[in-house]
Amino acid sequence: MFCSKCGFEVSENTKFCPKCGTPLPVQAPVNNAPAPAPQAPQSPKKSSKAGTIIISVAATLGVLIILFVLIGIFAPKDDSDGDSKKTKDKVSTSATVAVSAGNASNDGKQSDADVKKAVESVISILEKMGNEASNLSDDTKPEDLEELVAKIQGYRSEVAKIEGLPENVSKASDDALSITQEVFSTLKSQLKFAYAVQDGFTEIVKYSDADDIANAFKAYQTFYDTTECPENYKDLWEALYGAMSLEALSVLRSAEAEEYSDPLRAESASYISIRASKIADRVMNSLMEGYDDETGFTSVQLQAAVDIIKEIQSLADLSAEEIRNKKFDYEYENELFTPEYNFIDTIFPALYNVYDAFVTIEAGCISGEKDIIVECEIEGLSQKYTQSYHIGAALTIMNIKPPASSAKMNLDSAKDSQIRVTLKDKKTGAILDEQSHKVHIASRNDIDYSSNAFGTVSYDNFLCFLSPSSQAVTTLKREAVNYVKVFSESVMEDLRGYQKSAYFTDYENDGEIDENDIWAGQYLTTYIQAASLCRAMSDLGVRYVMDDFSWENTAQHILYPDQVLANKSGLCIETSLLIASALQSLGMHTYLILIPNPGHAQVAVETWRESGNYFLIETTHLPNEDWDYWDDILLDDEEVGYDQNPIKYLSGEELSNYMSNCYVIDCSDGNFLGITPFE
Repeated sequence: MFCSKCGFEVSENTKFCPKCGTPLPVQAPVNNAPAPAPQAPQSPKKSSKAGTIIISVAATLGVLIILFVLIGIFAPKDDSDGDSKKTKDKVSTSATVAVSAGNASNDGKQSDADVKKAVESVISILEKMGNEASNLSDDTKPEDLEELVAKIQGYRSEVAKIEGLPENVSKASDDALSITQEVFSTLKSQLKFAYAVQDGFTEIVKYSDADDIANAFKAYQTFYDTTECPENYKDLWEALYGAMSLEALSVLRSAEAEEYSDPLRAESASYISIRASKIADRVMNSLMEGYDDETGFTSVQLQAAVDIIKEIQSLADLSAEEIRNKKFDYEYENELFTPEYNFIDTIFPALYNVYDAFVTIEAGCISGEKDIIVECEIEGLSQKYTQSYHIGAALTIMNIKPPASSAKMNLDSAKDSQIRVTLKDKKTGAILDEQSHKVHIASRNDIDYSSNAFGTVSYDNFLCFLSPSSQAVTTLKREAVNYVKVFSESVMEDLRGYQKSAYFTDYENDGEIDENDIWAGQYLTTYIQAASLCRAMSDLGVRYVMDDFSWENTAQHILYPDQVLANKSGLCIETSLLIASALQSLGMHTYLILIPNPGHAQVAVETWRESGNYFLIETTHLPNEDWDYWDDILLDDEEVGYDQNPIKYLSGEELSNYMSNCYVIDCSDGNFLGITPFE
């Protein structure tokens, strides 16, 4: 027989996979009625993801109930059944066992009869605990589990007070009860969090359905601030908050788009919202996977408790001397559960800052706790990562991302490497586990947007190639300054971004600023700077490589601005990134426009801050011998809209029609989204 989750081969009678802890199909004993299949709580759900988490926790409860019942140890006793009555009679004398506070053991000084009675008393207490657990149902609430945890603590106190109990039995009993208590305490936190997520999203959706966006975000902030998230899910909780922050940005941008009648802001808002949804879905999926893995780990913990209890039950057939000398086979205190590793297979250095992790590790203690140190290094790519973690009875999820190496790296071509991970005992320094995983490191020019396993991947990630502070941009701007003077006939003498130029001056009115002359002031000031940058790129020898930019493929090879200038050639996306980087360095509001059919890329720059009007820049017009002609038309006749012109003005309506089926990326979002160049 093989485990359905990990494929590990197990024997036919095994109830739980020894590798991953997944419950395996087991036929129930004849005398035990099978436990009912767990169902989701019947509370109303607006968010399917939140509801699914509760279903997962309910399933965990179902697994524990089945574990108790099918093992046959804690099954409720029926007096009409001979075998059950025999077992009940066997421990009935436990009520007469003397109890005295503060006397956990007697080191073998008690009489044989007292030792036997003490063991029977422990078995009785463990049976009561099992029956309490077996009374759980699939609609159990967090407060029910909290009550159960308190009762188990009470049982631990009872065991500690039993007179005549040998120390070895006392310790084993407390281990079993401690493990069980920790399991249900963890489950209580999970279930409480799951219901909080469900209730919080229900409240948020209520406002969202009514288009009351302001109160929806207020509800989310309250939800985030007041929800008690289990410690092992804190990272995911922070990521979910980040997704909602992106959604807030999308809403604000939509409002701005409506205020400015700006189709580019509107398109950008929609894609920011899509990215936020991707992050939220990934976080919720990770939460679900975490709950599923926690279920497997919980099963391993409960099986450990059952193993101990079975050994304690077997003591009833031993002599007092054999009980005193019994060495228990199962000792789990502070034992680190074999971690589960999830490694990335291919790393794209260009996306280094986009990744959440390169390795995820799940670990927990069967019982107790342990402080560990995680070391991780990617040969030829990263510095050594060293971080301490406190591992308790709940499954801890560790997202490992070593910082990039500070040494100069040659990443011009792809190579194979190794991710090495070492887990050490923080107290002793002893190595607990070591892993090595082969990883492929792509070249720094490669980009992939097909997998969200280790970070949010979308077309926005082209922003990682923007380099406004690069040497190429500095060189381009120095060359462009000369053309600013030529194009403006010395009215302008520098690249100034959105600062006012002499074009704002009305010479017929004593040099006073004419705020109403938008064309002469804003449009010409921006147009001349954009045209100067394009002309400079042409004069620096950059030529368009006539090849479609196929962004429907899952991977691309993209040159950085420095490489475009050095190679004096580039695809449309590469020359667009160079011009966009230069405009961004001037503080100008710039977009990348990706056109799917045919695969193409352009640049749009806002004519002035918050104007809602744009120039569309076609960087493939290289070289262009007609710059003087088009610039003369612009300066003399104030017309820019001809198709042949590399830079043309589009009205809002024209932009709306043009933008259909395009992917719009706001270049100012790079820092906010964490999509920055790998350096």
